[in-house]
Amino acid sequence: SSATGGPFATTQAGFDALDLKPETSTTYELGFRTKSPVFQGVVAGYYVDFKDRIIAFANGSGIQGNPAILQNVGDVRSWGIEAAGTFRVTPDLSLFGSYAYNDSEYRDDVVNAANVVIAATAGKTVVNSPRHLAKGEITWDNGNIFARVGANYTSKRYYSFENDAAVGGFVIVDASIGYRFTDGMLGGLTIQANATNLFDKAYVSTIGTNGFANRGDSQTLLAGAPQQFFVTLKGDF
Repeated sequence: SSATGGPFATTQAGFDALDLKPETSTTYELGFRTKSPVFQGVVAGYYVDFKDRIIAFANGSGIQGNPAILQNVGDVRSWGIEAAGTFRVTPDLSLFGSYAYNDSEYRDDVVNAANVVIAATAGKTVVNSPRHLAKGEITWDNGNIFARVGANYTSKRYYSFENDAAVGGFVIVDASIGYRFTDGMLGGLTIQANATNLFDKAYVSTIGTNGFANRGDSQTLLAGAPQQFFVTLKGDF
C-alpha cells in the first residue's frame, strides 16, 4: 500500500512493529423465496460475527499524508432481516416494496497501548449503518405508455464512533413517464421524462468523507442532489 492512502497506509518499519491478528467473520443466513405469475418475493434473516476489526488511526491531519497507525480494536455484531416483493395487479400495473432492518454494533471499546479507553464504542451503533431502509414503487407499462413513481427511505445514521453526532432520516421520491412509438414512421422511438428528488428534499447523502471522528461534529458531510428533471429521446434502428 502507498504511504498516503488505503487501510494499510503505513511504513514498512511501522508495519513490522505491529502485532495484528487477521480479521475473521462468521455469517449465518436463512431465507425463503417464492415466485408465481402474480407475486414474487423473498425474505431472509442473517447474523454476522466479525472479529478483530483492524482500523487505521490517522497520525496528524489528513492533509499531511502521515503514515497511519494500525490496530485491532475488537469485534462487531450485526443481525437483520430483509424482505422484498413484487405484486402484479394487472398485466400493466405492478407494485414493488422492500424493507431491510439492520442492527450493527461495536462489541468493544478502543484502547491504546496503555489500555486507556480512547473511544467508548462498546454497545454503540456502527457508523454509517442506517437501521431501516425501505423502498416502494408503482409501475405502469402497457407497451406504449409507461410510468413509474418510487420512494426511498433511509433512517438516521451516526457519523461519530461514540454516536453523539448523527444525520436524520429522509425520504426521496423519483418519478418517470414516457411513450414508445411502435407503428409508422416513428416506430422504435421512445421519449421519456425523469424527475429525481421530485419534491426537492434537502438531505445529507454522504457522511464520513474524511473519515469518522471518535466524538463530536466533524462535518464530514455532503449534501444530496437537489430536484432535477431530464428528458431522454431514444431510437432503435
